[in-house]
Amino acid sequence: IHIISTSLDPKNPDNSNAIAIVNEKMAACDPNFFGMIVQAMLSQNSLEFRQNAAIAAKNYLTSKSQTIQALRAQIWRQL
Repeated sequence: IHIISTSLDPKNPDNSNAIAIVNEKMAACDPNFFGMIVQAMLSQNSLEFRQNAAIAAKNYLTSKSQTIQALRAQIWRQL
C-alpha cells in the first residue's frame, strides 16, 4: 500500500521510483498486486487514494490484455 500511496504523491522524493514499481507490477500482471490494490481500496487512507486504487482495480478487471484475462481466469478457478 505504501508503494501505491507514494506513487500518488508528487511531493514525495520516492515518487518516480514508486511509479516505476507500480508500472512494472501492472506490466507483469502480478496477481499479488491486484490484492494490494483491493487492500488499498479498503484502507483508511484518504478518499482520493482509495478512489485511485478503485480505478486501478477497475482497469485490471476490464483489461483487454490476454495475459491479464488468463490470470483472472486462473484466479477464479482457484476459488
